[in-house]
Amino acid sequence: MKTLERIKIGNEKYDIAVANAELCAITINGVQHTIPYSVAKLISDLAEQIGKEQRRRRKDDDEILEFINKQSDHIAYVLSGGDKSSVAYYGENLLKHTLGEKVPLPAGIEFDDGSTTEEFYKTVSERIRLAIQTARDMRGRMMEKLDGSEPSDPSIFR
Repeated sequence: MKTLERIKIGNEKYDIAVANAELCAITINGVQHTIPYSVAKLISDLAEQIGKEQRRRRKDDDEILEFINKQSDHIAYVLSGGDKSSVAYYGENLLKHTLGEKVPLPAGIEFDDGSTTEEFYKTVSERIRLAIQTARDMRGRMMEKLDGSEPSDPSIFR
C-alpha cells in the first residue's frame, strides 16, 4: 500500500504519504507493543547499553571487594607477626593481646627511656600503617584504578 495525497486545509498545504513499513513487536514486563522497526532498534540499543553498564558496575564492585579482602588479609598477616622463617616477619603477634596491655618491642629494641614495651593501640596503629605501606601497589595508583581513570585490572591488587 502506498498513497500520496496533496491536500489543503485552510491556507496550509500538506503532502501526506502512506507506505508499508517494517514493524516490530517489543515486550516490556510482559506487555507486547507493536512499533516501527527504527524505534524498536533505538530501544534495543538503549537496553543493551544499560545492561552492559549495570553488569560492569557489578564487576567493579566485585573487584573493589576483592581488593579490600586482599588488603585485609595482608593487614591481618602483619598484625599476627608474619612468618618468622621469611623476610616477612613483623615481630610480636598482636592478635593475642588485649587493649590495655603493653606489647613487648622486638628483641634488641628499646625506647630512649629504656622501656621495652609499648601501648597496644600504638603498636597496632603502627603495624596497620606498615601493612598499608607494604601492600603491593597500595601507594599512588590505587584510587586511579578504582575511580576508573585508569583501566582496571584486578590482578594488580594481588
